[in-house]
Amino acid sequence: FERAGLRTFSEDAANYILHNPDKPDEFVKKNQVSIFCVIDPAFGEAATNDFTATGIFGVLPGNRLMVLHMDRARRQGQDIAAKAIEMARAWGATWIGVEDVAAQVWMVQMIQSQGWKTVKRIAARGSKEVRSEPAAILWNGGSVYCAQADWLDSYVEELAGFPTASHDDAV
Repeated sequence: FERAGLRTFSEDAANYILHNPDKPDEFVKKNQVSIFCVIDPAFGEAATNDFTATGIFGVLPGNRLMVLHMDRARRQGQDIAAKAIEMARAWGATWIGVEDVAAQVWMVQMIQSQGWKTVKRIAARGSKEVRSEPAAILWNGGSVYCAQADWLDSYVEELAGFPTASHDDAV
């Protein structure tokens, strides 16, 4: 994930406004964006634990991606599910995705038991480096747009430092 690949967006009442340094701003109607939530749970609140990353993403026309919001915090089981549901509802997400690995299967059940029915199990094949390649290609090609938000700098630092950075929770 190269820092030069960063693209941002802002918004008005009806549109997302995509900012690209190489061309004029592009206006995309909010109702043209399909929004979803993905969580990468890490369990425990001790300072040595990994962070749980909960992201809100949008698919733009042309198979481009938006990062609408990114939350990183140390949480316990039910708090992880509750935060994912809270964020998904606030952003109008149509589904919540969770990696389909043994330690996280119970998270799907917890989210569903708290009233969110559309949970997608995301197959995790290969290392995180391999799984992140498609996103890195989109990012480096200028096809990922991030909200101009207080979390953006730390998010970009984490991506740019991957895979050797101390944290890779949001990758």
